[in-house]
Amino acid sequence: LEPRHSKKKGTIDKTYDDFVADLPENDCRYGLIEVEFETDDNRETSKLVFISWNPDTASVRPKMLYSGSKEAIKAALNGV
Repeated sequence: LEPRHSKKKGTIDKTYDDFVADLPENDCRYGLIEVEFETDDNRETSKLVFISWNPDTASVRPKMLYSGSKEAIKAALNGV
């Protein structure tokens, strides 16, 4: 069986805008991105951010599946 959605791994040179541009207009997705930034005391650091994309234009079934599984996935991503 083929998964409904395949995994996609971006490269380090991709931006948040690139990530958003790849999200489908009418379907749901989860994403994990690394956001690099500078702290108030000028230290370079990064954080992993979990994103749940659940647009209003998606069908009811995927919206329910993604909404219902989001907490379980977040719990599996310890520390995110």
